[in-house]
Formats: sequence, structure tokens, C-alpha cells
Amino acid sequence: MGVANAVFTSTLGSPPQAGRGDETMQETAVAATAMDEQDETEEEQERNPEITNLKWMKDGEEVTEALVGDIVVLTADVQDIDDGDRISISMWEKDDVGSDHFIKKFSASVKNGKIEKDWEVEYHEDTDDTESEQEQEEKGYTLPEYVFIIETKSGPEVESGESPLLEVVDWIEIKAIDNESGEPLANEEYYLVMPDGSLRQGKLDKDGYAKEEDLPPGYRYSVVINNPNFRYKKK
Repeated sequence: MGVANAVFTSTLGSPPQAGRGDETMQETAVAATAMDEQDETEEEQERNPEITNLKWMKDGEEVTEALVGDIVVLTADVQDIDDGDRISISMWEKDDVGSDHFIKKFSASVKNGKIEKDWEVEYHEDTDDTESEQEQEEKGYTLPEYVFIIETKSGPEVESGESPLLEVVDWIEIKAIDNESGEPLANEEYYLVMPDGSLRQGKLDKDGYAKEEDLPPGYRYSVVINNPNFRYKKK
């Protein structure tokens, strides 16, 4: 009886042979990665980050003048700058000969495509430019003018142009008292002495009260009332 010889060949340890399908999948993955990188590059090239439309706002309206102590909002629109990116706001007092004076710096973040920062208006004396000297000679006082500039601190490097000017003025409250009785001097006419020596006329209300606005900041004001018992109290 014959014996059949069987030959068994083991493939254990032999390297797998890559088929054409595997090579195609690898080529597709490489091509997809290259396309993604190209899309990202094109998107970066298409982005045009900007900071525009700088404004001073108060009570929802754009303003060019504010009183000392007012709360104004420094606002701007942004394009292609992400929400959450940090920005820096620099405030300057304008000088007509170009040597503007740095006032202060704020930090803020982009939110909903906008920049907004509250500021309580302060007075910083301006006496060293030719326009201020001329204004001082003509009126006896000067009015400071401020601008702000915005630049990014994270994300793309962007700097805005200057904001419009904000002119700063002052105000006072007058409370007139009868020096003998201590009662308010109701409905009395008064004169406010301006920095140039001129007089601004007004009338007290029934409580001896008046408020004068749009005054040059940085001055001490005198009030004159033709009443021998008048005592002035600046609120």
C-alpha cells in the first residue's frame, strides 16, 4: 500500500503582502492631507483682519463732546479677528504740532465682532501746543481733545487708525443759601464768572439750585448774586 507524502508549508513569520487596495488608501490619505493644508493656507491668505469704525459713544449715541465724569464707551468693529482675542486701547491728548501726549492704556477682548470699553472722562491739562496757546489768549481757557488707537495683543497683528476727536468740558452745580436763615435763595438771578472774566447769566430754581455745563475744565469758578445774604456752596 503506497503512502501519500503530504508537504505542509508554514507561513508563520512571513511578511504580509500589501495589495493594490492598501496602496490606493494610503495615496488617498496623503492627497486629503495635502488638500486640507492647502485649504488652510488659502483661508489664511483670504483673511483680512481690520479694526474699523472707531467711535465715542454715550447712552447709545455717538458723541464728540463729553463732560468730566461722564461714562463714555470706546467702540470699534473688527473683521477676521476672533472673539476672545486680546486688544490694547491707547488714549492720547492731541497736539496740533504732532507731539501727542499719552494719557493711559486699557485692555479688552473682542466679543461678537466688536470692541467696547467704558471710560470715565478725566481732565488732563493741555497748554503746550500753539492751538492751545491761541485758545488761551482768545478765550482765557483751553479744551483738551482726546483720541484713541486700538491694536491687537493676540491673534493677527493689527493696528487701527485714530478715533474721532472727543472734546472734554466741565460742569458745576450751584446751591445758593441765605446766610441768615439757612434757607435756599429761590429764583434768584446769578452770574458765573468765566476764566476770561466774562459773565454767564442764569437763574436759580425754587430750591436755590442750578447746574452749569459746557465749562472749560480745570478752573475754579465764582458765582455772583445780588443779595447781601448770599452764601454760595459748590456741590
